[in-house]
Amino acid sequence: MSYRQIEIISCSMDIVIIFSPFLLLFGGGVTLFLWSFYFIYLPYLFFNVYKYNHKKRKKHELDTELKKIDHKDLVIH
Repeated sequence: MSYRQIEIISCSMDIVIIFSPFLLLFGGGVTLFLWSFYFIYLPYLFFNVYKYNHKKRKKHELDTELKKIDHKDLVIH
């Protein structure tokens, strides 16, 4: 999954989470809000863990690539 796709999913989940407390105003009230917790907040938490691990893995890959570059190649002529 690319970084842009991850950010789009994260943004859409943020928007859903911002509007989810309004479920308390509807007829279902607390039970509807509790169900939304299981269908909105828990996947959001799991996705944030995935996002963090993905970012950490990419940073590690970039660091290893930078270590492979020979310092002679970085000299400006």
